[in-house]
Amino acid sequence: SVSSALNKAHHLRRLCLSGNCQLNGHDVNAVLTRCSTLTELNLSFEGRSNFVLALPASPWNCPHLVHLGLRGMGLENLERLAGCVPSLSSLQHLDLSWNLLRDEGASKLAHALPACASMQSLALHCNGFGPSGAGSILTALRGMSALTSLDLGYNDIGNGPDPLLALAACSALRCLRLDECGLVGGAAVAGLAGGWTGVRALNLSDNVLGGSGAWVLGTV
Repeated sequence: SVSSALNKAHHLRRLCLSGNCQLNGHDVNAVLTRCSTLTELNLSFEGRSNFVLALPASPWNCPHLVHLGLRGMGLENLERLAGCVPSLSSLQHLDLSWNLLRDEGASKLAHALPACASMQSLALHCNGFGPSGAGSILTALRGMSALTSLDLGYNDIGNGPDPLLALAACSALRCLRLDECGLVGGAAVAGLAGGWTGVRALNLSDNVLGGSGAWVLGTV
């Protein structure tokens, strides 16, 4: 088993277990409590939206973890993850895409994110956020000055806060993905008009920006 194999693998730096549908909570617990030298861990389960693997409730022993991939692992992971995130002080890259966290999950994650001062990239693609959930995430990100990449694509931001204006404090932000977020008209991208943004790659595809949105983009 994975847990048995890890008994003598105390010096691992990078570990990829993505796509392993036979993993259980005991195996994952072994990874998170015995591999204290890990800097990169990928437990993602690509393409299986109904796959759920509950993360262990016991404390994680990953003080050096920089990259954490948890794509497509199911909503049940979030509450325990949110409780562990503050202890991951070295975390710089977090991928939680395709988990359908929804607004409740967004709120829990938002409370944990401010502890990750070193966070550089955050992927939350396709999590079923509504304006409320997206708003809580955007508010939490205001103090994360190291953030360079954010993916909120395929979440219904809709008539919530202008994401570009809300992210004005993220001065290091260079890559922003907001495709199919229900953004409508120029008001949805009004933050661009202020000239604050250092974003170099911006994805606004499959929204309804219309003429007013195009006008705002043309003034940047």
